[in-house]
Amino acid sequence: MPRYTDLKSSLLASLLCVLGCAAVIGVAHLSTRSLDDSRQHLLQLQTRQAPSAMALRELRAQLAELRLYQLSLIAATGNTAEVADYDRRIERSMRGARTQVARYIATAPSEDERRRFATVQAELDAYLHLHRQISSAVHAGDRERARQLSTQQALPQRRALFADLEQLSRINAAHALHPDADAPAYVAR
Repeated sequence: MPRYTDLKSSLLASLLCVLGCAAVIGVAHLSTRSLDDSRQHLLQLQTRQAPSAMALRELRAQLAELRLYQLSLIAATGNTAEVADYDRRIERSMRGARTQVARYIATAPSEDERRRFATVQAELDAYLHLHRQISSAVHAGDRERARQLSTQQALPQRRALFADLEQLSRINAAHALHPDADAPAYVAR
C-alpha cells in the first residue's frame, strides 16, 4: 500500500534539521573562539604575568633579607670575622635583588608598570647606596654612625621602596585580569 507523505511536514522537518546543524556549527565556532581567547590569556599569564609577579615578590624577599643582614652587620661592628660573613651574605642578597630586577625587566612590563618601576628603580638605587654607606661605617668601626644611617635614613627609604613595590605588584596583578593586556614578550631563560 503506497504511503503518501505530507510535503509541508517533510519540508518543515528538513528545515529544522538544517537549522539544528547550523546551530551546532555556530556553537562549535563560538566555543573554539572562546577556547582560543582562553588559551591566549593563559599563555600571557604563564609567560609574562607569573614571571613578573614572582620576580617582584622575590625582590621584596631579597630586600627583606638584606635589611636583616644590615642590622646584623651593625651589631657585629668590631668583630672582623662576623663582619666578613655578613658581607658575603649581603653581597649574595644584592646579587639576588639585581637578578630579580633583570627578570622583571625581561617580562616587558606594560607602560603603567614601566612608569612605576622607574620610581622603584630610583628608590632601590638610593637604598643600596645608603646600604654601602652603612657598610663603610661598620668597616670603619663607627657603629653609632651606621645605626644612625640605618634607622634615620635606610628605614624610611626601605618603607617607601616597599610601598612602591606593592603598588607595582597591584598594577601587575590588574594586567593579569585583562586578557587584552600587552602581548606576551617574556623570553624563557
